[in-house]
Amino acid sequence: MLRHIHLGPAAMQTAIVLYLVGFILATEAIRRLAPKHGLDNNRMQNITMFGFVVGLLAARITYALAHWTAYHDDWQAWLSLTAQGLNTLGGVVGGLIAIGLGAWRYRLPARPVLDTYASGLGILLAVIPLAFLADGSVIGKPTDLPWAIDLWGQERHPTQLYAAIGAAVTLAVWWFYRPTISGTGFLIITIGNTLTWLVVGFLLAEPVLIFDQYRQVQVGAWLILMSSLLVWTIWQDQAQPT
Repeated sequence: MLRHIHLGPAAMQTAIVLYLVGFILATEAIRRLAPKHGLDNNRMQNITMFGFVVGLLAARITYALAHWTAYHDDWQAWLSLTAQGLNTLGGVVGGLIAIGLGAWRYRLPARPVLDTYASGLGILLAVIPLAFLADGSVIGKPTDLPWAIDLWGQERHPTQLYAAIGAAVTLAVWWFYRPTISGTGFLIITIGNTLTWLVVGFLLAEPVLIFDQYRQVQVGAWLILMSSLLVWTIWQDQAQPT
């Protein structure tokens, strides 16, 4: 766990730095892919920045709403931007919705846009768990396995590394699979990462919140997984010759 990076007298939260690095790498990947899918780079960059800003706001707002008792009497605290005060799932969902609205505003074809954002989303989902590790959040259950990490005074499952590895493997599958049906590259990224978090969820130390067995991240991952598989099936049927 390395919560701060010190540059002389200045100190920055490592997680925030990693979020920014992930966004820069994702933006560069999107920039390189946009022309290959027949999309205008300037418009894609505008949409990406819009998605980033909205995603950041969504991450902050959803976190504050989830911890309402700590914020409802102190509205200035809403403006305090820290890695601990961001809801990652809310931010990703909010950012993707904003990107969808931006693509609709420019009348861009949906599936090429999805394929363009596939690698960028995959990179972000690989970097975000490293930010969790640096911040000491999303911790795993205690374990005596040889690869356990010492976090908050206990040897724990490195759930953050499990998630990062799962995201990296998903990126590799996306890279080598080269789907022929437009839009399914994005679905590969979503399916691979939701499967990762479905498994990692069982090893998290956070309390079980739903049905006395599943965590919120697992329920969200399951819903996204089912939706992605349904869309894939529909697109495959549409691609079949009649």
